[in-house]
Amino acid sequence: MKNRKLIILIILSIAAVFSLIYGITTPPKGRRGLISRPADVQQKERTQLAKGVIPTKRDAKRREYVSWDRDPFLLPQEPARSSTRLNLSGIIWDEKNPIAIINDSFIGIDDKIDDNTVVDIKESSVILNDGVNDFELKLE
Repeated sequence: MKNRKLIILIILSIAAVFSLIYGITTPPKGRRGLISRPADVQQKERTQLAKGVIPTKRDAKRREYVSWDRDPFLLPQEPARSSTRLNLSGIIWDEKNPIAIINDSFIGIDDKIDDNTVVDIKESSVILNDGVNDFELKLE
């Protein structure tokens, strides 16, 4: 019994070494899938390709893949809902007590406007927090 296990182990290890050395290869691109299609379909596709026409089935299949317009590996983030309705008109800059003019209102640090809290006022921008995320309004 032990000899059989040893022989099977040797055979499997030899097979593993061969697969690592030579690898498992796929047929060349020109040969993939042609075996399963009838000869008349192959000939028709060849003539269409020679004329520069892509078969409609292939064309439709290519069109079904559309870009997502986003990176699928990033977590989705809520857009700053409030930043679209807030308008930063100006900043009265003072190192000790800066004031921002947002929607024609004079706002200081820690003041609230439209459910947003002013976190920081810089020389050319204001950082607000909507309760979840910080977002920045810049002077235009």
